[in-house]
Amino acid sequence: MTDQNQNEINSNQYWDSRFETDWESNSGREQSRFFARVAIEALPQWLQHKVRWDNLSVCDWGCAQGDGTEALAQLLSWDVTGIDFSQSAIERATHTYPAVKFSHENLLEQPDRPPFDVLFSSNTLEHFAKPWEVFGQVARYASKFIVLLLPYREYERHAEHEVTFDSTNIPLVPHPDWVLVYDAAVDTRFRQPSYWGGQQILLVYARIAQLGDYQLSLEDAKFAGEGEPADVVLAKAEKARLERAQTALVSALSKFAGEGGQGGAAPAESEAEKARAEQAQAALELERAQAAMRVSALERESEALRAQLQQLGEEHAKLAAESHQRDERIHFLQYREQALVNEVNTLLATRSWRMTAPLRAVRGAPGWMRKRAKDVSYAYQHGGVRNVVQRSLMYIPRHAKARGTGEHAPSAVQVVRPAGPAIPRAPRPRRELPDVFVFSIIDWHFRIQRPQHLAREFARAGHRVYFFTNHFEDAREPGFSIEQLDSALPLYQVKLKVQKAPAIYFAAPTAEAVEQIRAGMRLFFNWSGTERSWSIVQHGYWYPVATGLQSECVAYDCMDHHEGFGNVPQELLAIEDQMMEQADLLVATSSWLEDIARKRNPHVSVIRNAGQYRDFCDAPAERFVDPQGRQIIGYYGAIAEWFDAELVERIAQSFPDALVLLVGADSAGVGERLTKHRNVQMIGEVPYAKLPYYLYAFDVCLMPFRVIPLTLATNPVKIYEYLGAGRSVVGVDLPEMAQFGDLVRIADSHEGFIDQVRAALAALPDAPDVVARRKEFAAGQTWAHRVSDFGDAIRALPQPTVSAIVLTYNNLDLTKNCLESLERYSDGVALEIVIVDNASSDGSPAFLSTWASSRKHVKLILNDDNRGFAGGNNQGLAAATGDYLVILNNDTVVTRGWARRLVNHLRQNPGLGIIGPVTNNIGNEARVETSYQDLAAMQVEAQALTDQYLGEWFELNTVAFFCAMLPRDTYERCGPISEDYGVGFFEDDDYCRRVQAAGLRIGCAEDVFVHHHLSASFNKLGAERKRALFEANRLVYEAKWGPWTPHQYRRRKRLGN
Repeated sequence: MTDQNQNEINSNQYWDSRFETDWESNSGREQSRFFARVAIEALPQWLQHKVRWDNLSVCDWGCAQGDGTEALAQLLSWDVTGIDFSQSAIERATHTYPAVKFSHENLLEQPDRPPFDVLFSSNTLEHFAKPWEVFGQVARYASKFIVLLLPYREYERHAEHEVTFDSTNIPLVPHPDWVLVYDAAVDTRFRQPSYWGGQQILLVYARIAQLGDYQLSLEDAKFAGEGEPADVVLAKAEKARLERAQTALVSALSKFAGEGGQGGAAPAESEAEKARAEQAQAALELERAQAAMRVSALERESEALRAQLQQLGEEHAKLAAESHQRDERIHFLQYREQALVNEVNTLLATRSWRMTAPLRAVRGAPGWMRKRAKDVSYAYQHGGVRNVVQRSLMYIPRHAKARGTGEHAPSAVQVVRPAGPAIPRAPRPRRELPDVFVFSIIDWHFRIQRPQHLAREFARAGHRVYFFTNHFEDAREPGFSIEQLDSALPLYQVKLKVQKAPAIYFAAPTAEAVEQIRAGMRLFFNWSGTERSWSIVQHGYWYPVATGLQSECVAYDCMDHHEGFGNVPQELLAIEDQMMEQADLLVATSSWLEDIARKRNPHVSVIRNAGQYRDFCDAPAERFVDPQGRQIIGYYGAIAEWFDAELVERIAQSFPDALVLLVGADSAGVGERLTKHRNVQMIGEVPYAKLPYYLYAFDVCLMPFRVIPLTLATNPVKIYEYLGAGRSVVGVDLPEMAQFGDLVRIADSHEGFIDQVRAALAALPDAPDVVARRKEFAAGQTWAHRVSDFGDAIRALPQPTVSAIVLTYNNLDLTKNCLESLERYSDGVALEIVIVDNASSDGSPAFLSTWASSRKHVKLILNDDNRGFAGGNNQGLAAATGDYLVILNNDTVVTRGWARRLVNHLRQNPGLGIIGPVTNNIGNEARVETSYQDLAAMQVEAQALTDQYLGEWFELNTVAFFCAMLPRDTYERCGPISEDYGVGFFEDDDYCRRVQAAGLRIGCAEDVFVHHHLSASFNKLGAERKRALFEANRLVYEAKWGPWTPHQYRRRKRLGN
């Protein structure tokens, strides 16, 4: 590449243009996140810990649009600033990730700015022809470490890359002040998804002057080897030896030729030298031939092994597919068997069945008597009267036993059945992706529909997915069972225990059922180790459960217009109304539903149905064949109240020479109407894997729906599947059909529909380009696309903005612990920290000024005098901008998820005006017994204390203001904290009375724990002054609110005990 081209590629104009045009279409954002995760996985643990524990500042140089920077900040909890010389990239990054710091700078122009502790850069240096000179330029902006992620052994370079990095050109000491202390090569070719088809290498350089302070061992360095097979290493060594010999030979011949050109002195020696050269040449040729033979043999052996491996892989994939189809068939038959048994048992339990029992007995009596007479005659002939009596006595208990065993369950699947109280566990390593809970409207083994497809694709995307079946196990005690659905994926079905096993379709859950399910979910959380989750709710019955799980997002996946079913109880419709208004994300599957949704919720995303293209794009080895060789007009899917039987009957009459083939369960009695037509064949329901067998036999595919409110809201899955097979499709004119354009023939009347079917039959065989267009459309409308959209919609939701007001008065060490915990454990919210210092004299102002200056999300107010508890906090409340305000003492340490959980309680309980956590040290009901001795043990014990009360809170009279969260609406209604109490005491009691006077409730979250040192500032006043202040302020309080009720402790009962 010329210098001119290189300068152009490394210019602001070039990259501004890239970021504004094709960066996203070329998956630039996905690549940034991908490379950030590769770097995080390759980073040595000692460096991760040092950056976090020493609170080192980190620069992400060349951050592009900030996607990788956000991953570093989120996954490593680092204090990261993204820097890039492209203004458009930084503007996009700042808009997309407001909680992360970004700066528009060009470090190569040597700006006058203080250095960072760590400079990180991903896939940047390869763009420069002299990368290590660039290293020297940016090294001045790192005081401790430089971390580089580079393409490794990229022998076929990208057009924008100037250098190929390998072990020969990566220096141990690229600059006199820097030395390589760690490297790790990573092969990214086989990751799913992969955005780099080769290797990457992570390099960690440290300043030599500080290297001794780190006390690194050889194990910490862990220099990466080439990692090549032994045969390849030997072959390369042989090749190098031959090349050295050849070089020596050429040198000798050159020398010989030079000496010969001097006039031929010492001819005898020259002849001898020539003979030796010829002999060496012959030996070299022999060795080269032998080496070539060895290399050729190794290549043939390698090729044979690769072919064998490919064959074994194909055989394994074929066997796995066949096994999966068999398993699906078994599950399907088991489910259908159980469903039929349930239907029979339901029928037997009805009043009409019991009332008509005498009629059935009378009608069956003659036949029963004839059969019994034959039995008696046979018994008498083979044993006389005694045999008759004995057989009669045996018949009675056997008949009674048979009547008592009416239920039959399918073969048991392997399950896990936890019992008893939750067992506290140490926190597990945080998973990169949240678990996904699918609270389904159907069982997994019912016909495959949207719920199963979404669940499977979320699992393929790397999430652990738990699919909660709509069937419960009848049990008095809470619990659950687990069924692994795919051995290759983290995909499980969960069956919860609920007394009387209610059906979710016919009534809202009772309070007792909700409590039992929540108790079962707490056991489940203890088993699964879930810390982060997304809850996808697909039926209103689940909503009271899902809102108590502290998920990062509760999404309502609105698949149907449920009122259109006509048999949905009013109390379930009321819950659906609540879901539509309060869900974090409201997903509509059609434009018709979108119109309704946008009137109810500001956060709506349209995520339509799709098709599993790979299941339908290839013709199966076998397909249905009509024995009469007729053209086939086909449909598969449910045949229910929305199925237009009249239309299908008219089609059968209009095309008597064609076979109308209907595949699906008939729950509307359509078969009774159509059986009189000899060209109609109804197959019944078949497993999902069997659908291509019939689909590829269809010449024309039908979507014969009635136009009713239910179908107006429908986005039919089968259309995507029909098109995935390239078939010709005729459908009714519904709103969702518009998206298919001319790929589907549409009709708005029975006559028009029949005309379109006739036109489709006349067009057969379809032109290859028409088939290709249909399949191309379906290939871009897969469930993987929908899951990607689902994840993007969740990640795009605005995070709750929380302002934590931290009032400080001396106690600098406690303040440091408090602030560090806020930064480390406040995930899931956009946190603003407002620090108000009340004229501390222990060095706090200087530390806080330095600390706050490096953080955009921090505001600092330094008072010249002590404004007291109320005055200082009121300053902070006035300066705060968050939707939720937290009054937080500086002698506290928060725990993971504290802010998100408190916000969720307030959001899900609109009548709750203020809420606090439980703690180790306070004078009221919020206090719980603890045993930890240090802050590290505190985090472990806090998780064990709170997880068993997930989603729970209780009402109390006063929240202590060591930690209290209130919505901005409460603050605006009740105003600032009363400053009538001077330095402190009784402000929290006073404020809580005002909250109650506003008609709001006061709560304490059982699932949030905050460590409290207790009265760290007041203790400096001395016991006598504290007592006097307390009594004086009590009189002030009672003058306003009447007699003060002393706070009380409570005895917290552990769940399961």
